[in-house]
Amino acid sequence: MKKTPGSGMIEPRQRQALLEANLSETPSKNGAAKCVQDYLNGRCPENFFRSFLLVLAKKGISASQLSQMIAGIKKLEKPLAGTPGNLLDVCGTGGDGLGSFNISTVSAFVAAGAGGRVAKHGNRAVTSKCGSSDLMEALGVKLDAPQPLMKSALRSAGIGYFHAPFYHPALARVQALRREIGIRTFFNDAGPLLNPCRLSAQMIGVSGAGQLDFYEELLAKQKIRRALILRSLDGFDEATPSAPTEIAEIVNGQRKRWMLRPSKYGFNRASAAAYKGGGASVNRQIALGILEGRIHGPKRDVVLLNASLALYTAGVAASVAEGVVRSRASLDSGAARKALAKLVWISNS
Repeated sequence: MKKTPGSGMIEPRQRQALLEANLSETPSKNGAAKCVQDYLNGRCPENFFRSFLLVLAKKGISASQLSQMIAGIKKLEKPLAGTPGNLLDVCGTGGDGLGSFNISTVSAFVAAGAGGRVAKHGNRAVTSKCGSSDLMEALGVKLDAPQPLMKSALRSAGIGYFHAPFYHPALARVQALRREIGIRTFFNDAGPLLNPCRLSAQMIGVSGAGQLDFYEELLAKQKIRRALILRSLDGFDEATPSAPTEIAEIVNGQRKRWMLRPSKYGFNRASAAAYKGGGASVNRQIALGILEGRIHGPKRDVVLLNASLALYTAGVAASVAEGVVRSRASLDSGAARKALAKLVWISNS
């Protein structure tokens, strides 16, 4: 009979992984990855895995260890076939604690309206008030729409949404445990790299200098044409007009670092409070206000800046400056709003 999490005995390799996690040394790559696979397969007691998550959350893991865990998770599922090419994903990793609205999600619609093709991957909130899935649902997107509909949305709307529990059934088992723990775990770090689609480009926002190094190392190992990892020096896990943004760029495995200065592109500085959001209802009103042209100022600016970087990452814009022009046109023409409307309509068809 198949064991379920919370039942059964801890196997020797699991016990060893927990022992390693509690010692000064970090768990071996294979040992940690195997424990994750065991839990997702129902072969590891929940109490053990809870302890494992808490210990690793406190100690941290290396990019190499997380890479092995991601590979282990991907072995449990097949990548989504039949999607169009040149796909981009944009996301923040969360954890900055600054309570901003869903900047990357709104930016994804602007990028889609400007000619990008965005395969947005996300989940409900775990450590924040409103995750990308919470916002998408509030906007009318059907999270569990059949896969063919989301593939169709990618082609005709320029954006599809891939709700993590629907596309990663094994990971759905972890969601309740993550909410119970209520802190960041390595699943937060792994999430951006588990998109079920084959991506050509990816933009990831992080909140700390260490995370910039961490994701640069991770993404350099991925088969992806171009990636941007960025962190605003004011602490946000997106680029903001409030401060310069440090960027690690990877093109076909080659790395470089550079600093983005928002004033160069005509953006005015604003306080961190200007980007504040709230729950799904509040963030829905902010998103619609920006997309419908009713909200201007810092909230619109921060979306324009991130959409511009997304278009540059995807290769739709040859430069950030061109990305700014295209992003403004996407909002001013209503193309970004139409991308949302098409996604809502297709997902509910």
